[in-house]
Amino acid sequence: MATLGYESPAGIEVARAPRELADARRQRLVLRFGEFELDAARFELRRGGERVAIAPQPYDLLWLLAARAGDVVSRDEIRQALWGDGTFVAFAGCVNFAVRELRKALGDDARSPRFIEALRRRGYRFVARVEAVGGFEEAAR
Repeated sequence: MATLGYESPAGIEVARAPRELADARRQRLVLRFGEFELDAARFELRRGGERVAIAPQPYDLLWLLAARAGDVVSRDEIRQALWGDGTFVAFAGCVNFAVRELRKALGDDARSPRFIEALRRRGYRFVARVEAVGGFEEAAR
């Protein structure tokens, strides 16, 4: 597999930001965690093979967090990855909304997280084990 920009603590080379997803899409990379799959080529979150509705921004945030599973991703890193320097948004509210949407889609609980852990004044950490699979054959199944 080609290098996609970041090697996670688990030793998985994955894209670290949504703008790096182009390589992941070309390789048809899928991140698996729990009963979920995050498919870069199809822009889909699936649970048990069934598509879970998720808006683009929460999807990008989920990719960023899952790709860096085990790492603390600061709010500033999230801002940079999702909006860059040239965009002005009510950042804190947007991130909070995206995290709430993700927790709802994943059935996660902020008090006892299985997937997304909030670290006060530091950022977020994806706490589930993530497996990256790729290749045209695997993703086409």
